[in-house]
Amino acid sequence: DITSAVYREDAIFGVGPNKFVDAWRTFKDPSLNATIFWANDFLAGIGYIPTFFITMGIVGGLLWIAFFALYLWFGVRMLMSVRNADRTWYFIGTSAFVSGAYLWSMAIIYVPGPVLILCAALATGLVASAHAALEPHRERTLSLIGNRSSGFVLVTIAMITVVVSVSALYWTGRQYASATTFARS
Repeated sequence: DITSAVYREDAIFGVGPNKFVDAWRTFKDPSLNATIFWANDFLAGIGYIPTFFITMGIVGGLLWIAFFALYLWFGVRMLMSVRNADRTWYFIGTSAFVSGAYLWSMAIIYVPGPVLILCAALATGLVASAHAALEPHRERTLSLIGNRSSGFVLVTIAMITVVVSVSALYWTGRQYASATTFARS
């Protein structure tokens, strides 16, 4: 019910990140107000990933579907098309793929805590590392010494990233300091 109500208003982008509680308050069944559960707020829907279909709309849902399709495709391809497998990397890739698939599927049907989501992300990263180790012919190198223009572009991008990160940290720190001072007063 919440999903259909949100999609009637903004199906493309949903209600926004971390706004499921607002959608719940706005679109919940009015008959719940007559029960003892009238003040219960829910931070997520039926599962962690399905909640993104509400908060991020069709765009977020399609991105999750694309992520899962690519994860499964690369994982199965890594496990099935290995020619001269290093046994250690093959074991790491297999166990990381199975554990990542399990944890991501749990995120679809359940609302796990942040530790399990981080474990799923870690398993996904291990699958990517194992994939790169098992198929070394797909490596690409970029020589910054031989090509000065690409080196200049990469150094410029790195400097901009550092400046933006430090600026964001500074402004966030000021906001935090002002909120702390306001709370103390």
